[in-house]
Amino acid sequence: MKSIAILTAQFFDPNGERIIFGGAERYLVDLVQLLEEMGYYPRVYQAGHHKWTRIYNQIEFRSLPSFRSEYDMFPELNANFHNVTKDIHYRLYFSLNMCYPYADPQSIAISHGVWWDSDSKAYYRSSEWMRRMEVSLNAPNWIVSVDTNTINWVRAAFPWMAQKMHYIPNYVNTQVFKPEPKEGNMFTVLYPRSLVGARGLKETQYAAGQLLPRYRDMEFYFVGRGAPSDEEIMEQWARGSTRVRYEWFDMKEMTRAYRQSDVVLIPSKYSEGTSLSALEALACGKVVIAGCTGGLTDLILDDYNGFLIPVSTEAIVEKVEEVYLYRDHLRSIMKNARETALSFSIERWRDQWQKLIKKAYPT
Repeated sequence: MKSIAILTAQFFDPNGERIIFGGAERYLVDLVQLLEEMGYYPRVYQAGHHKWTRIYNQIEFRSLPSFRSEYDMFPELNANFHNVTKDIHYRLYFSLNMCYPYADPQSIAISHGVWWDSDSKAYYRSSEWMRRMEVSLNAPNWIVSVDTNTINWVRAAFPWMAQKMHYIPNYVNTQVFKPEPKEGNMFTVLYPRSLVGARGLKETQYAAGQLLPRYRDMEFYFVGRGAPSDEEIMEQWARGSTRVRYEWFDMKEMTRAYRQSDVVLIPSKYSEGTSLSALEALACGKVVIAGCTGGLTDLILDDYNGFLIPVSTEAIVEKVEEVYLYRDHLRSIMKNARETALSFSIERWRDQWQKLIKKAYPT
């Protein structure tokens, strides 16, 4: 049995105490399961403040004591990873920035979307950052991109790298995520996202503050994790309002959130690929309102299977209000949402990955 070492920044927090349940975590679990079914023995390594081993879904996670980053890359973690995996047959880098300064050429790296499409860090797109990105792109032989946005950026910035990019979009289990009768009588606006600024959290909160006083049968439902302090703030806000709810679920239970929703907000401002939350909402036949950001434009055709908006409080208020007032006329959009999701099935994703794995990691 051939072993594959997988390097990720984090699945658990650096102390191995909490999991941030999001799209990347679901992706990693499903990819490990696929590798096991194909006869490989995957081992997952991540950054940590000290050495620990944890188990989730029968997957073993081992920490490497290193959390220092430079230009959003982790040279110390990268070196430690290669040091402890010398006897392992193959390596897989779960995100592109794990490849700096070295990656095994016979390896696969994954890009989960452009994360540098903001001004949040002064070094983005600087000459040194671009140099390191070129090194990262050059290191592995195969790079899986979950969206076309990343591929187009690589083609524009480093055209000689484009041939190693493989488009395998994200996926949804359409047997699990499917249209079901709505639970509850309120008009429920669901935000199934991490509690971070990149996901449009503040804009959504401000939109709730404007819309809830206007419509007494509307509620906002936040489902997602964040830093402990952010979760505490969200819990306090929800306790103080009868029409704001907050909770989070294990990734296996997320269907519960969609069953309670009428409209689903995916208001990402930056750092977005082909969002699993968007795909899950489409598969459930929900009305999706998404930011015109990153890989979301690979999924949503405006006014056909959902709506694309520039992410701002005003735009969220305007579109949610429009959906609320004219929801009886959105049957075709809900039908098209479900049909779109069928073309992003987990079966197709697994088939595309299997073909690449057989090429990259001979048994």
